Amino acid sequence: MELHNLAAVEPGSNRSEYEFLLLPEEAILMEFKSIRDLCIITDRKIIAINVQGLTGRKKEILVLPFSKMTAFAVESSGTLDTDAELVLWSSGIGKTELEFLRGTADVRNIARLLAQHIR
Repeated sequence: MELHNLAAVEPGSNRSEYEFLLLPEEAILMEFKSIRDLCIITDRKIIAINVQGLTGRKKEILVLPFSKMTAFAVESSGTLDTDAELVLWSSGIGKTELEFLRGTADVRNIARLLAQHIR
């Protein structure tokens, strides 16, 4: 799955779209949105929602538990505060790519969080 042009938004601001995927005590740490797609990072997993089709009624939802992630890579166009791409590899799923818009997300914070959870 690939999500492009993600920009940071207030964590939980689109909660109604993915609340059914959260555990009762799970904390939303970061949230990113493009025109239609969403990426949510909690204290336990990453949720990627890819809205498809012209009407937007079809959605692909990918839940990546930190326990299943095997590696990640951060790619930027220079310094890490410019356009950045986060590539995640997970067992049984493969490769997932998240692309963030310039100046809207500090991928260093995301990388730090992943480094703490991926073993």
